[in-house]
Amino acid sequence: MILELAALTLVPGFWGRFVELPDPTASMVVIEAVVFHPKAGPYDQPMLEVLARTLFEGTDTYPRDELRRLSLGSGGPLRCSTMPDALRIEIGVSPDRLAKGLAVLRSLLTEPLLPDAVVERVKAELPFANRSPWAEAQQPEVLNFGLVRQPDLARFSRRLFRSNHLSVAVSGPFRPNEARDAWMRATSDWQDDPVDFSTPEAANLPEQKRHSKAVTTIELRGTEFSAADTTVPAKVLAAFALGVGKQSAVFRVLRERLRLSYRQEAFLWPTAGGFVPRVVFAVKPSEREGDLGAKAADALRKDVASWTETDRQRAFAMAEAVFERGLDLNPMHLSLLGPQANSQDGRTFLAAYWPVKMGSPWNERRFMASLRAVSLETMRSEADASLATAKVYTISGL
Repeated sequence: MILELAALTLVPGFWGRFVELPDPTASMVVIEAVVFHPKAGPYDQPMLEVLARTLFEGTDTYPRDELRRLSLGSGGPLRCSTMPDALRIEIGVSPDRLAKGLAVLRSLLTEPLLPDAVVERVKAELPFANRSPWAEAQQPEVLNFGLVRQPDLARFSRRLFRSNHLSVAVSGPFRPNEARDAWMRATSDWQDDPVDFSTPEAANLPEQKRHSKAVTTIELRGTEFSAADTTVPAKVLAAFALGVGKQSAVFRVLRERLRLSYRQEAFLWPTAGGFVPRVVFAVKPSEREGDLGAKAADALRKDVASWTETDRQRAFAMAEAVFERGLDLNPMHLSLLGPQANSQDGRTFLAAYWPVKMGSPWNERRFMASLRAVSLETMRSEADASLATAKVYTISGL
């Protein structure tokens, strides 16, 4: 089932961007809030990670246990997670709790407790979180959580949670304008913090150099491009051709032909400035691993040059399977958890995220039409360009 996005609702005096998606076939209400942030540096990124893990520890109005009970009976989500370019808050409630769910969202954004004891516990746990080598390769930045202090975190949250950073979408079995009106009531007296979020740091975060397991990961990291770039459809289709499925270029070349890798993916990674095309593959540690990145890039470029109309049609068919039938292989990795799920919460998230990130409301049929219009030559050109400009990043295994 496809959820079509209604026109983006922007009401004068309204707190943040708001989209509602009435769906009489849904069994619950899903609230998705996306809080965008500028490029995060060595100080800001640890703040975001700790904030995501402490936000649902209670607010001035709603204690922690009451928040935990909010989604009981609906089976919906109740979580906060970091994204490379945003913070994502998800709340699933039964239809009769629509207004309360939106009131809770307002409370989370304006009066979170962020208890000092919990902040300290999260700071102590995060450096020892057991991440797989694959997760480390996807997010290789090394974070210093010792920089986080509870008063600074509270100040950070106030400056981050502002109307110019927030986009909210709500889906479920409610009447048109019912969710909008409930959000307007919940935010009628809400004022932005006088100081906007800003990050003076231009420095990149340091990156991990070694895994703790006997696995080496190698990345071909392309050049960042704007989400407003007119070639985005071609870049997305090129990512499908490069990295989705067992007939993709990375599977055929890196795994079957060169026998370099047992796991390999090509995807588009969101950044504060747009997206970055990335190819990541895992190999056994060896003395030759320093040469494998250039070898892989050269072999992939040769394969791209040989693509035919069959490859373009296969890439488009995979895109149809992802966006229309829910196949969990989307190369647009909007979440650190992997491809974006084609579920009610996933589609509602896109309704909140896409208009701000891409500059126009999410419309599945229109997006698929833009992919269908990409020619073979254009798809090949975008794939080759992403590989030609790619830099090699290696995290060595034990």
